[in-house]
Amino acid sequence: IWIVRLLAGDTVLDNQSIRIQRFEPESMVLSVDAPKTVHRGWVMPQDATLTATLAYGFGDKAPDRSVRGQLLLEPPADIKFEGLEDYVFTSPDSDGLTPITRTLTPAKTNANGQAALALGLESSLSGVLRAQVNLEGTDEVGARVATNEADFLVSNLPYWVGYRVSNTATPLWDIHAGEAIQLDLAMVNPSLVGEANQALTAEVSAQRYITELVADDRGYLSYRETPQYDVLKTEALQTDNAGHATLTLLTDAPGDYAVRILDREGSLLTKLSYQVLGNTIKPEMALPTAHMKLTVPEKAYKPGDTVEASVLSPFDGTALLTLEANGVLTHQW
Repeated sequence: IWIVRLLAGDTVLDNQSIRIQRFEPESMVLSVDAPKTVHRGWVMPQDATLTATLAYGFGDKAPDRSVRGQLLLEPPADIKFEGLEDYVFTSPDSDGLTPITRTLTPAKTNANGQAALALGLESSLSGVLRAQVNLEGTDEVGARVATNEADFLVSNLPYWVGYRVSNTATPLWDIHAGEAIQLDLAMVNPSLVGEANQALTAEVSAQRYITELVADDRGYLSYRETPQYDVLKTEALQTDNAGHATLTLLTDAPGDYAVRILDREGSLLTKLSYQVLGNTIKPEMALPTAHMKLTVPEKAYKPGDTVEASVLSPFDGTALLTLEANGVLTHQW
């Protein structure tokens, strides 16, 4: 298994895993039974055991054969579950996590051709991870004769919170100052059943950046932007009988904001960011930063469309905005 990572500086934009192997016709069939809760939500680490069944192509089981494999754990992208397609579920504690690859301990098939493989996942796993298991069944001399894979989410969280904007189609990165934005929060257990009458705490923070001069592994100096969060609002929430709660976002002043949803024990259940646009000349910056941010509400534009750009700057002055293709098409001070 090869892991391909897309980086922008020190920031990981995306991770993909690629499996490369020689083509070999399979004379046997390897089936995999994943944990039962896979089909709904996520799996608790102690329940992450797979059952593999190795059989000949004509149906007879293959006893006393070895089943081996590899496990890849990586932070998932935003997750959407069946029945909750409108809600976005993000891993609450995946910052800084990198993909982990492990070789599983081989297991022998029994008289029914079945082998149980324990993944050995620790209960201390952070956040929510995607587990991808690649298995191989072997013949009597240990040569690979069949393959299969399983893909599921694993977490030690007893609950998870998803969110959606409930009162408008405005995306979270294109909110205008003063606009009323409400989030509908859905609190579910591993089987995706709503958790009724649960106490939650919402923290809304202003997100700023500190510019630091750091040295990399080669000793070269570079600037790094470290986010700093200042809590502006803490609100107690209670889920209804269906496991839902409502949160109104702060949109009074332009800037970047972050929301953290905690359970009654203070464990992080989800987090999200949003941006408020406006015409404040110089946002209050109490921290030293060289971070400037320019955003546009759409990902693609057609000829004749008007582009509205939002510039978040740590200082006031004059800015030059250019529109470029092979060269500068137009500019505006």
